[in-house]
Amino acid sequence: MSEALSFYRQAVLKPGFKSKVFDFKAGTAFVVNFEGHYVLLTAMHLFGPAGGLNKKYSGEELAALDITVTARACDTHEVILASSNVLTFKGAKGRQPATTADDLFAVSVVECSAFKLAKKLPSVGDKVSLVARLKKQKPGDTMLHPATVVAVANDYIEYKFDNKRLNPGGASGAPVINEAGEVIGMNLVSAGIPMVNRKGRANTALNLRQRLRSALS
Repeated sequence: MSEALSFYRQAVLKPGFKSKVFDFKAGTAFVVNFEGHYVLLTAMHLFGPAGGLNKKYSGEELAALDITVTARACDTHEVILASSNVLTFKGAKGRQPATTADDLFAVSVVECSAFKLAKKLPSVGDKVSLVARLKKQKPGDTMLHPATVVAVANDYIEYKFDNKRLNPGGASGAPVINEAGEVIGMNLVSAGIPMVNRKGRANTALNLRQRLRSALS
């Protein structure tokens, strides 16, 4: 197994969420080392119909629950991390049509394999990769799904997948990395027409940095 593949399998995980009112598994999560803090990140919108729940939870509602997050290896389902140390983000909410900036859920974790967050936005035309084990994939299939950046704004990045047949199911909360292996965003949603114009949209690393700095200060 290559060093990079081994790293991805330790840092990109499948999360489960348990509290007194829900117990479910959904999406993807990944670990970052942010200024010496190890944090597991995923998408806030998973706490709703996207994650199989009957209602959409707000950040305020989640803050009142004692949530335990268990993160497992994508292929072996081995438990890699578990934490109840949920970070609080002011105004955190699920995915909204006009913005992706607040679509973030995170827990502090112990030191482990972790990505670094990019310090600047990518440019249109940059080559990036979604790192995820997608729903219809089998153990051993590639976790790297190449794409090209097609739009950049302060609060989101859009990228077009090289594989027109790609079905990015299960990749909400997965990292999108640049050619240096740094996270440039967190995948939130797919758009476009399969076989023609399949795209992904991510919360930017700059947004993630800003919110983590506020929550950890």
